[in-house]
Amino acid sequence: NSAQYDLAWDNSGDIVTAAILEQLRRSPRIAVTAHDRPDGDALGSALGLVRILRAAGYTACAIGCRPVPERYAFLLAQDVFLPEDTVPATVGDVLVVLDTGMAERSTPAINALRTGCPVVNIDHHGSNTAFGAVNWIDAHRSSTAEMVEELAREAGWRIDQSAAEALYAGLATDTGRFSFENTTPESLRCAARLVECGVVPYTLIRQLYETVPAAEMRMSGRALSNLELHFDGAVAMVSLSREDYAAEKCGPDMSGEVINFPRRIAGVAVALFLYEAPGSMETKISIRTEAPLDAVQLAKAFGGGGHSRAAGGSCTGRIPEARTAVLAEIRRLWSTALHKTSDGDVSHG
Repeated sequence: NSAQYDLAWDNSGDIVTAAILEQLRRSPRIAVTAHDRPDGDALGSALGLVRILRAAGYTACAIGCRPVPERYAFLLAQDVFLPEDTVPATVGDVLVVLDTGMAERSTPAINALRTGCPVVNIDHHGSNTAFGAVNWIDAHRSSTAEMVEELAREAGWRIDQSAAEALYAGLATDTGRFSFENTTPESLRCAARLVECGVVPYTLIRQLYETVPAAEMRMSGRALSNLELHFDGAVAMVSLSREDYAAEKCGPDMSGEVINFPRRIAGVAVALFLYEAPGSMETKISIRTEAPLDAVQLAKAFGGGGHSRAAGGSCTGRIPEARTAVLAEIRRLWSTALHKTSDGDVSHG
């Protein structure tokens, strides 16, 4: 029955963090989760917060967030993400949901809302649906990990090396190793504070980006072999089918970095990665754009959301149907900006 608090762009963040801390301080057990099929920021912010809370004397656990991609497994150390059915349901417990734009992206969040468990929603996606009892949503932040670090400072909680490494991983992945346009003076200051807590950037970045399973390299090769260019080279698309995943005996968690290949091509304003979710008749759509194109605009047409430069959605059907639908929507939204040719399709890889 907590009051609703939503962060406006009027520097009221201290009010929201106070509301969050009030909620946490009256909760005997705190469960922390993020979105399913988690990325580095989802995992890093969740693990970081759990470790910070435990060090501060709270009973805290991480739940959901499955499957954990192999590339991030080293962050877990001795921690485990408990099954979704362990969401606390007793009065006074709380679920903190991190880096999740809508409750539907997190099974624990959905279950908590159904059982009436108070939900604290902390996120940096501007498209967040404010589904919590307390909502701290700040699209100006580079990552949710950055927000968790601020919450810890506001509370006076200590950040040990293990928590700092998890938060740094979230910060580094969502800023593209501090190369994306969401890298700000504050995100760099946050990184510096985490280094002061014991993070060794060289070691952590090497583990995140320079030590990958062979299957992941093979999946990248398969995706690149499917490269397509559209709209006179302004749109680049790669894809992976269920058959591709089956051939390499792995899942989408092994292809999280694939989207970065088409976005590196000279002249590309829209990069797309289409992949078929094993076990369903659905194609996931990962989107990256260059200014002034807003990736969320495209993602919303496919039931998704995200950031202005990075977003995602999904489409019923397999890759050919999804390709047709996505290109048609791009043509509708951005044909003038992309200077499309008469048929809007220059090459098919």
